Amino acid sequence: MSGKVLITGACGLLGAHLMSALSRQCEVVGVDRHPWWGDEPLEVISSDLQASGAAEQVIASAAPSVVIHCAALVSVDACEQNPSAAYEANAALTRRLVRALPRKSLMVYMSTDGVFQGDKPFLAEQEAPAPRTVYGRSKVQGEREVAEATANHLIIRTNFYGWSSGRKTTAGEWLYRALDTGQPITLFTDFFFTPLYVADLAERIAWLVHGAYRGTLHLAGRDRLSKYDFGSLMAEAG
Repeated sequence: MSGKVLITGACGLLGAHLMSALSRQCEVVGVDRHPWWGDEPLEVISSDLQASGAAEQVIASAAPSVVIHCAALVSVDACEQNPSAAYEANAALTRRLVRALPRKSLMVYMSTDGVFQGDKPFLAEQEAPAPRTVYGRSKVQGEREVAEATANHLIIRTNFYGWSSGRKTTAGEWLYRALDTGQPITLFTDFFFTPLYVADLAERIAWLVHGAYRGTLHLAGRDRLSKYDFGSLMAEAG
């Protein structure tokens, strides 16, 4: 692949791992409101993409051949409390980005397993989305914005865990610290997911960006686990 890759949400958990993984293969630039925290001295544009005209300005300045759109409002509770903010972050911003892209550029939209009910195991890409939450519905709308704007896209539905900058605690970090300090926690036995470690997910996305596949794809771990099972495995590993 020739050209530049632009990664939104570059200082978040997935964005930072993608910056690192792809920087070994091609020219990469990130964009984020927060400072870069990785070990490598990589370029990150400081910008709030939701500000008026910011998305268009960043696209015009970077002139990317690929955009990997990781920036999102991912807190399920925050989305429920403020649906308009959820749709602005997860759908409206996506629309502005994809419409600003050069015609031949690839748009990679990071979606979620939350576009489904969660009651059926190992759903295929052809399954119709049926989200339970505002977060899930806003991400479905983001998917539609991408699919309607360009055929040259990847919509990746996934769920991942890992360790980041420490600016905010990820679910995996919260669980690890609770187990490490003996803090009592509640984990559900009837809430299932198929998580991927973030570094493994980043490597798979890097491979897909260089490949020929276009469309919607589910990237998931091998095992379907309850939150309780996941916590038990982490406790055994620790």
